[in-house]
Amino acid sequence: MPCVRFRKALTGLVHHEHARLSQAIRCSAVSGDIPLFSSLLNYRHTRQIKMEHLAGAWEGMESLESAERTNYPLALAVNDLGERFELSAQVKVGIGADRICEYMRNAVEEITEALANRSDNALCNLSIISQEEISQLLKWSINNKTIMDSLPVHQLFELQAEKRPDATAVLFQDHILTYADLNIRSNQLAHHLIRLGVKPEAKIAIVLERSFDMIIGLLGILKAGAAYVPIDPGYPQERIAHILADSGVELLLTRRDLSHSLPDVIIENEIKENGIAKLELDAIDFSDEPDHNPQMLLTGDNLMYVIYTSGSTGKTQRCRGDAPPVQYSLSGHGECL
Repeated sequence: MPCVRFRKALTGLVHHEHARLSQAIRCSAVSGDIPLFSSLLNYRHTRQIKMEHLAGAWEGMESLESAERTNYPLALAVNDLGERFELSAQVKVGIGADRICEYMRNAVEEITEALANRSDNALCNLSIISQEEISQLLKWSINNKTIMDSLPVHQLFELQAEKRPDATAVLFQDHILTYADLNIRSNQLAHHLIRLGVKPEAKIAIVLERSFDMIIGLLGILKAGAAYVPIDPGYPQERIAHILADSGVELLLTRRDLSHSLPDVIIENEIKENGIAKLELDAIDFSDEPDHNPQMLLTGDNLMYVIYTSGSTGKTQRCRGDAPPVQYSLSGHGECL
């Protein structure tokens, strides 16, 4: 049945086969300065003709040179010669036709070997990269550098707060937070979270607009040893409810003016075994909390965050993040600056 539907779909497109490319470009959403197609795959049935059959046709003529040209950045032709085939490529300078043909040759070898000996092997497991190229990639991936002895990200921030307490850490509209101010306020929040019973790698949702509170909330969560789950307060309640249920958060940080955007699953101010507690940052006085750095037993491998992408299937997709990639990114930026 799928083959029948496919054939009908192709038949329905036949009356478009002579449409001009300019018409196709106008009907697309692609802007005029971007090519509609960036690559072309052409499978050609090429019959080899014995030269004696052409003797009369070529009488008095001599073939000097012939060449193909294409406007595509990458054009690959498979010439089916009956009992064998050839691969030819025309590729934009800088990529290399030999390299593309080598990939294709490796792919053909892998597919042929899999069909003969490993018919149950998934197509995605086949490799088009040569052993020489794999060895080169492995050589490039060796990194002997250590990143700040794998300190958690919030402890890297604490080192900066100690070295540069009066430097500007965050600028928002016309207001600033120094490293010292941000460190103290996030410490007070962290101590409050720890007192509420937050454990290392517990997941805490944060539903805040861009503001000082959001930065303080993120740092406070990390300092308490937990992982943050950022949620845009503009999301529909159904999406917020899905993220809260799927991520398994125990606590949610927000503000009073944003509480109306939260689903009904939220309970008030207390962490319970079956439920999610809500903590409104502007409704609590943190001034009585200690302002020193919390001493949590954490490593650079602790879970840092859980984020949700828009998802290609209509549902949000979960992605967790550990500390090492962020540490490498911060270290790389620091070296560049």
